[in-house]
Parts: sequence; C-alpha cells; structure tokens
Amino acid sequence: MNNKMLHITNYDIDFYVQTKEWPAHRREYTLMMERLNDRLADDDRVQAIVFDNDAGVSGITVQLLTKRCTQFRIDAPLDKDYSNCSEVIAKFLEAWSKQPQIESDKEQYSGIWKKTGKKINFNRMWNHYRFSDDECRDLLDDVAIEFEAPNKAGDMTMYRGRLSEQEYRGYRFIGFALDGWAMPKSYMGHVFSNDEYAALKAGKEVYINDLYSNKKNKSFGAFCVYSPTTGVKITRFK
Repeated sequence: MNNKMLHITNYDIDFYVQTKEWPAHRREYTLMMERLNDRLADDDRVQAIVFDNDAGVSGITVQLLTKRCTQFRIDAPLDKDYSNCSEVIAKFLEAWSKQPQIESDKEQYSGIWKKTGKKINFNRMWNHYRFSDDECRDLLDDVAIEFEAPNKAGDMTMYRGRLSEQEYRGYRFIGFALDGWAMPKSYMGHVFSNDEYAALKAGKEVYINDLYSNKKNKSFGAFCVYSPTTGVKITRFK
C-alpha cells in the first residue's frame, strides 16, 4: 500500500486517507466517510474510497475504486481547510449516481488460479480487447498468452502477458499484465512478414525497403530493430 495513505477499517467500505492530512482534518474525514458509507455501503460495485492528492487538479479529491478494478473521480478538490467537504461529497455522490450500473464495471471471469490454488475474479477486458474462453483458461493456468489488438494509434499490435498480482493506491487486485513487450505488426506503412516479425522479436536488425515517411511524403529503405522499451526504431539508413 502507498506509504502516504492510512487505511481506515471501521466502515463497511475500505477508506484510504492522506496520512499527513488525517490528524488535522480527522473530523472532516470522518464526516465524509460516514456520509459516503451511508450512501454506498449497499452498492455492490464499490471496493474502496480513496482521499488522495490529484495532480490534475492540484489538490485532494475523492476517488472510488470498484471491485472490478475501475476508477471513478470528479474534478472537485477539497479546500486546504476542508471547509467545502460537504459540497465536494454532494457533487461526488450526484455524479456517481448517474453512472450506469452495467457500464461502470467490467466483465469478469472466475476460476481457480493455478499460481495460488485460490478462486479469483479478473477483468475479461484489457484495453478494448476481450479475452476468449481459451485465453481465460490459459491465464488461470498461469500460462502467458499472445494476441493481436489495436494500439492507441489504431495499429495492430501483438501483445504478450499473463495474470499477476497488482496494486493501485492501496487496492490490491489480480489482472492481466504485459510480459514486457508489445510488438507492432506494422511500422511506417510496412506490414512485417512472419520472418521479419520473428527476427525483430528476437532482437535482430532487419532491413525494410519500403518504409514511408508521411512528413517527407516518400518511401525509403532502412535497418530497424525492436526492443520492449523503445519499440521499433530505425538504426541506420541504406
């Protein structure tokens, strides 16, 4: 757990608060937690409430973590003296009440995880990719899977990974994690052949004669390499 957070356990919902802020604003924190607990204790989507620093708004915000590893927050930071705490909680609860029951969570898959021998639930969706039944069974068997899916730029990419224990701001969960690489199927207009793909994946330098530069509006040839940290890069021109 984040060492800057204090875990409060005397409520139906788990609460995490700023350790340094807690003594000075214990009363306000308690009032906010009581109100949130009254409204959300019966909401089976909710796992934890986090009062944490949010760089996006330069202040402490209320953030909700669901039991299916999703996060919900609004741009309503608490004042330094917490005088607006009632207003912030009211805005937060109003915004959360408008979230669709189904769409606010992610589809899950259940089974016995071979790594621990215990029954677990994990998100069946990763980014916009939905794991097949066979892939879910492989993940439960602690086997790494490979699959193709679009990256943020829309280019088809080969991903590889497995289930792992993870933590997000004190919230522990089991989910899919990359094994260190995400290999694109194409680069600068060139779709890799199976041999080119295998060579790049193995860390070898490969010559591509039909790369295309949108900036210069022309084709050219160059040697390329791939690494999990930098992706596909041009090493030298021919």
